[in-house]
Amino acid sequence: HAASGSSSASGCICDSGGDCSCGATSASTRQLSPGDTCLGGNACRSGVAGQVDLGGERAVAIAAGRYSSIAVLESGRMLGWGLSVCASGSSFEGSLLSPDQLSQDTDLAARPRVVLGFGGLREPKAVAADIGYVHVAILTEAGSVWTCHTGFDGYAGGLQQKEWPNHSYELGRPTEDFRQAFLPAQVPGLPEKDPVLALATGRCHTLLVTESGKVYSFGCNILGREGHGKDGPGVVKGLLEVEHAVGVAAGEHFSLVVTATGKVFGWGDSGSGQMGAKIPRTDRPVRVELPLPGKTGVDDSVHAVKVVAGYQHAAAAIVIKK
Repeated sequence: HAASGSSSASGCICDSGGDCSCGATSASTRQLSPGDTCLGGNACRSGVAGQVDLGGERAVAIAAGRYSSIAVLESGRMLGWGLSVCASGSSFEGSLLSPDQLSQDTDLAARPRVVLGFGGLREPKAVAADIGYVHVAILTEAGSVWTCHTGFDGYAGGLQQKEWPNHSYELGRPTEDFRQAFLPAQVPGLPEKDPVLALATGRCHTLLVTESGKVYSFGCNILGREGHGKDGPGVVKGLLEVEHAVGVAAGEHFSLVVTATGKVFGWGDSGSGQMGAKIPRTDRPVRVELPLPGKTGVDDSVHAVKVVAGYQHAAAAIVIKK
């Protein structure tokens, strides 16, 4: 057990459950008691849920990313907490925070903060959001998409070679400096008459589904389409050209789409079976097989209604049609 003021060389960070991580680099550490606020560190994961203060408003959507979370409120405003400076205001005020401020003050990082620019008079109303490793994608009531960078590299500062915000074109728009990356801005190149209905973020790419059933992608790695990430959003074609997409999911380096007819398509990395089987990495959509137990191949009685994706795994909710 560590006492308050123990040295950084031999210090331990302990959570309220009694798990400790020693050899800490913090200036001082202390033993936590049940109910105490978690200080941060490798062992600081109690697993006990607690209510988030949303300032008296109701949440209509939530998202969790690498180091941060967001709640979309009924008013169209958003609150974020964790390690993200995406238009992050100090508490419920309007001043922007810096990555260093959040890294050095865990209590500040843990408090919900206003994501500036949404829900106010003459401001877009947010209806959904998702968070990747380093970026946030926001869907508005009008069907437009806005993005911003979290200000963190997704590796807790452990990268030997630093990656600057928008290094992988994850924002789907050009940026000239940090401020342009940290402040939300609308992603250009999407059709005004075909609003976006849903979105999903992966490690550094984003998928969009429009009202007409088209799928757009932008960002890094395999996008499932022609062109480069720096080109901004582009339509995913191939097998999806004759399908009507209704949902998307994005993992680390793979993408999934569910259609109105219950089919699932995917592309990207499937070395861990992310697309239902260990198949070679593919840069174009392929049909994902969802066989029932004891069967193989495509089963037309299986109708997928939703897909979700984690780091290197995925799941589909299905209805079995007889």
